[in-house]
Amino acid sequence: MKPFFVGCAKRVITPEPGCELAGFAARKGVANGVHDDLFAGALVISCETRTVVLVSLDVIAISQELADSVRRAVGESLRISPMDVMLCSTHTHCGPVTINHFFNPDQSLNLAYLAMFERKILAAIQEAWQQRKPSLIRAGMVPVQGIAVNRRSESGQPIDPEAGVLLVEDLDGVPTSILINYACHPTVLGPDTLEVTGDFPHYLNRTICRELGEDVLVLFFNGAEGDLNIGHKSWSTAVGAKSRSRTFEKAQEVGEALGRQVLLGLPSLVAEEPVLCRDSSTVPLPLKHYEPLSWMQQVRERAAAEAQLAEQMHAPGSEPSAELLEKRCALLYASIDEYFAAEHERQGITRLPAEVSVIRIGGTSIVTFPGEVFVATGLAIRKRSPFRCTLLLGLVNGYIGYVPTLEEAENGGYEVVASQVQATASALIEGTAHGLLETAFSRPCENHVAQTGASQ
Repeated sequence: MKPFFVGCAKRVITPEPGCELAGFAARKGVANGVHDDLFAGALVISCETRTVVLVSLDVIAISQELADSVRRAVGESLRISPMDVMLCSTHTHCGPVTINHFFNPDQSLNLAYLAMFERKILAAIQEAWQQRKPSLIRAGMVPVQGIAVNRRSESGQPIDPEAGVLLVEDLDGVPTSILINYACHPTVLGPDTLEVTGDFPHYLNRTICRELGEDVLVLFFNGAEGDLNIGHKSWSTAVGAKSRSRTFEKAQEVGEALGRQVLLGLPSLVAEEPVLCRDSSTVPLPLKHYEPLSWMQQVRERAAAEAQLAEQMHAPGSEPSAELLEKRCALLYASIDEYFAAEHERQGITRLPAEVSVIRIGGTSIVTFPGEVFVATGLAIRKRSPFRCTLLLGLVNGYIGYVPTLEEAENGGYEVVASQVQATASALIEGTAHGLLETAFSRPCENHVAQTGASQ
C-alpha cells in the first residue's frame, strides 16, 4: 500500500488596523494595531486516489456561502469532491468581521477583505497540494490539565481532558506539520483588546515551533467548545463586565501550558496505517419556535428602555452595578431572540442543515460539525467511537451557533438563548456522528470516500 502524501502551507490573513473586530458586543472601537498575524493554514493529505483538505482559519467563523465558494473552487482545481475540504475557524474574538450573526448583526462586512481572505485560503491549499511528499502520520490523544473550564457549571466540569494530535513527519522522521485539536474558546482576551491577535493559539504555535523547529506548520483546530473557556462567564463579558485577568500575559500562559502538554504527549503518538476515507451526512436540525416578530420587537424595546434608564443612573467611570448588568443582559437576550425570529421569518425556514463529517486516517477518526457543540456531546461521540482515538473539530464549513445538550437547554443562560436550534439538535448530531463512525470503521481496508444523506 502506498504511503500518505502530505503537504502544508500557510498564508497571512491579517486585516489592516482600523478594521472592526468580531466577537464582543461590548467592544468599543476598532482595531488599533496588530499584536500577531492571523493565518490560513492548510494541510492536504492524500492516500492512493483519495485526498482530504484540512484548513485552520484564524477568524471567529465563516459563512456557509464563503465555505461553499472555497470548496467548489478547490474541488475544481484539485479534481476532488468539495465535500473533502474542511474549513475550520479557530474562533478568535480579536480578528476581522467575516460573518454576521447574533453577536454582531450591525457590523459591516468588508467585501475587499473577504475577497482577499478567500484568495489566501485558496493559495494556501494550492501550495500545500503542490508541496505534498511521502509522509508518516502519527496520531493520538494527549492529556491536558489546568486550561479549559466549563463556564456554565459551579464545578467547572465537564471539560475535554484531552487534546487530539496529528504529527506529520517526512520519511526520515523529521516533523513537517502538526495538527492540534483542543476544545476551548480562544477568548482569554476580552472586549477591551483592540489589537488583532489569534489569542492563546498564537502562543501555542510559538511554543511548539521552539521545540520542533520554526519551519514546522502548527495548525490549531477548536473542538466541542460551546461551553468552555478559561473560566469567565460569557453573559458577563457580553454586557461589559470588567476583568483585569484577560491580558496578553494570561494568553501567553495558557498557550504555552497547552504547548508543553502537547509536546510531552508526542512520544505516545501511534504511526497510522495509510488508509484514508471521508463520510458525510447533512442532518436537518429543528429550529426554535419564536413569538411573532412584532411581539419580539416590543419585548426588545421595553428591555432597551429599562437598560437606558439604568445607564442614566450609572455614575460615569464606575464599575457597572449588578442591577445595570442585569438590565443589559435582559436587553441582550431580547435582541438575540429578535434577531433569530427575524432571520427565520426572512428565510422562511423551520430547520437548519448541519453537515457532519467523519474522516478516517488509519486508526484515527476526525468528526467535524459546523457550530459550537457543547462538550458533553463531544465526549459522548468520542466514548461511542470504535476508533482508537477520535478528534472533534467544531466551527467547520459554516456557522450555526451554539448547540446545547438537552440537559443544559433546561438550565437556560447565554449559550441557550444564543442557540437557534431546539434542544434535540445535540442528540441528532451525536447520532449522525456515531453512524458515520461505524460506517468508516467497518471498511478497514478500503480507501474510499462515501457520501450519505442530504450531502450527496
